[in-house]
Amino acid sequence: MSKLLSAAEFDRTLEAINRPTRGEQYPFLLQAIQDAGIGSRAELALFLANIYHESEGLQYVAEIGGGAGKGYEGGDKYYGRGYIQLTHIYNYRDASQAIFGDKTVLERNPERVEQEPQLAWGVTAWFWKARVKPMGVANLEQTVRAINSNELKGYNPALERRYQFLEAISQVLGTGADAGVAGKKSLHKPLPTGGTEYIVKAGDSLWEIGQKHGVDYHQIASDNNIPDPTLIHPGMKLIIKGTAAPAGGSASGQHPGGNASRQSPAGGETTYVVKAGDSLWEIGQKFGTTFQQIASDNNIPDPTLIHPGMKLVIRGSPTAAGSAPPTAGGRPSAGGGEKIHVVQPGDTLYVIGQKYGVNFLQIAADNQIADPNVIFPGMKLRIGGGQAAQGSAPVAGGNGGRGPAPSAGGRQYTVRPGDSLWEIGQKHGVDYHQIAEVNKIADPTKIFPGQVLNIP
Repeated sequence: MSKLLSAAEFDRTLEAINRPTRGEQYPFLLQAIQDAGIGSRAELALFLANIYHESEGLQYVAEIGGGAGKGYEGGDKYYGRGYIQLTHIYNYRDASQAIFGDKTVLERNPERVEQEPQLAWGVTAWFWKARVKPMGVANLEQTVRAINSNELKGYNPALERRYQFLEAISQVLGTGADAGVAGKKSLHKPLPTGGTEYIVKAGDSLWEIGQKHGVDYHQIASDNNIPDPTLIHPGMKLIIKGTAAPAGGSASGQHPGGNASRQSPAGGETTYVVKAGDSLWEIGQKFGTTFQQIASDNNIPDPTLIHPGMKLVIRGSPTAAGSAPPTAGGRPSAGGGEKIHVVQPGDTLYVIGQKYGVNFLQIAADNQIADPNVIFPGMKLRIGGGQAAQGSAPVAGGNGGRGPAPSAGGRQYTVRPGDSLWEIGQKHGVDYHQIAEVNKIADPTKIFPGQVLNIP
C-alpha cells in the first residue's frame, strides 16, 4: 500500500490544506487504506479529502461537544467518532460485527473508538468499504452522499471545503481533480463573471491578494466560493471584483486569523512573514517572546492555525545568536532534578505526563501553558517531577495542576480519556452546566484526561 502513498506525500497532503503533519499516523493510515479496499490514488484523494474534513486534518477523533441533543439513533452516546465520524447505534453495531465478530462490543462501549487509535482507523476503513464504496467513488458527490447527504441540498460551505481539500490533495498525488469534482457546477453557486482573473502563486495569501487589488479578502472568498480563506493553493484561479488599491495600498478587513492591515511597524516591532513549517511557538522562540503574545497582538484565536505568507507583527527582537532558547513559557532551562522534554509530532501533554508520571496540568502550570491542548513539535517542556515551580501560572480548574479543592459534599471525579462533561453529569445525576460552573470551566467542551472535577 506504500506505493499508493509515501510518508513524504502523506505529510504534503496535510501541508496542502494548511494543517500540521501527523507522521505518527502514517502506519495506521496505510493499514486503513488496505482494509478499506482503496485501489487507486484517485480514490485515495477522495478518502483523504473526506477524512481530513471530518477530523480537521486528523486532529480530532471525536465530535466536538459530544452528541447531546443531536438526535443520534440509539442515544446521545453514539456521536461521531473515528476519522470519518461514525454515528448512530446501527453503524456502531455493524462496525463492531465486522471488526470483532460481535456487534455488542462497540454497542456497549462506543467510547473505545476515540480511546484506541487502531480502532479509530478501523471503523474509518470499515465505513468507507461498507457504506461509501457501494454508493460509488467516482466523484466527491457520490462519497458525500454516503457520509452526509444533507450537504448536497443546494450550496453548502462544508461541501465547498471538501472540494477545496480534494483539489489540494489531488495536486500532491498527481491525480487531477477533474473526475472527483464532477457535478460541482450543479451543486454550487456560480463563480462571478467580470472582474479580473488572478492565478494564485506560491506564497500567496488571500489577504495579500486583497491588499494588492484593494478588495477585502472576505469579498474575494465569498465571490469565489471559498469557505476557509486560509485554503488557497498555487494555480488556483480567482475572480477579483473591485477597484484599484486605495492610497497607501491597504484594503479593509483583517488578515484571516490575523490583525487588521498595519502601517510599517513602529519602533520595537518587527514584521515577520510565516514560512512553510513554522509554528507560532518557534517564531516566538526566535524573537524572544511567547506564542501567546504573538497570537494576542495579531488577533489569532487559534495559535495552531497560521499559514505560509501570513504577516505577523512581533513585539520584541530576535534571540541573540548562541543564546539558549527559552522553554515553553519563556523560563530558564531545567535545573537540578528537572528534565527537559522536546515535544514530538503526535505528543499531547496527557501522554507526556503519563510518560514521566506527572499530572499533565502540572506540566502546563510549570511551563505557563494556558491551553493544555496547544503544544507544538520542537517545544521544550520542563518536567519538574510534580512540584509546582514557584510563581508558576495556574491552570483553569486545576489548582496548580492538582485539581480544585474538594467541594463541601466531598465528591470528586477524575476525567478519563473519552469523557465529556455531559456524560459525567449524566453519571452523577447533575446538569453538566453546574459542574462547569463549580469548576470554573468556561468552555464545557474543554476537559482533559487526569483533570479532577468537583461534583456538586
